[in-house]
Amino acid sequence: MTAQKSLAQLITMLEIFELLTTTKEYNLLASTGYKNTYQAKDSDRMDNVFKHIFCNFKSDIKLEEMASIANMNQQAFCRYFKSRTQKTLVEFVNNIRISHACKLISDGDYSITALAYECGFQSLSNFNRFFKEVKGLTPREYRKQVTVL
Repeated sequence: MTAQKSLAQLITMLEIFELLTTTKEYNLLASTGYKNTYQAKDSDRMDNVFKHIFCNFKSDIKLEEMASIANMNQQAFCRYFKSRTQKTLVEFVNNIRISHACKLISDGDYSITALAYECGFQSLSNFNRFFKEVKGLTPREYRKQVTVL
């Protein structure tokens, strides 16, 4: 396509689009059980919750605090949050912390202990356990894998 002239490029691109829309060979990006539960009326509430989590994930995030931000009681907030994210609050926050740890591992020379506390974990053992649960590797194994690339 890059070697073609402008009109031929357009025709080739349209042929590719036709092929993509008619093919029976594909993989779904979401599981078959995925259900989009987004509702426009909830966007402000979830935006406030997400903003608070992303700004404060390095510190201890309390369920009471999150429920208050969403103007809900704790039980209702837990159901609401899980229905929107398919994760509990703890799972969601830990995933953000682990993602941040991966970025820090890629960018710098933090010790594993320093990484754990920098990302908001209160203990090294929790950090190692959640990291392995989310990434399938220990932080040290992940560091080796990243530095090889």
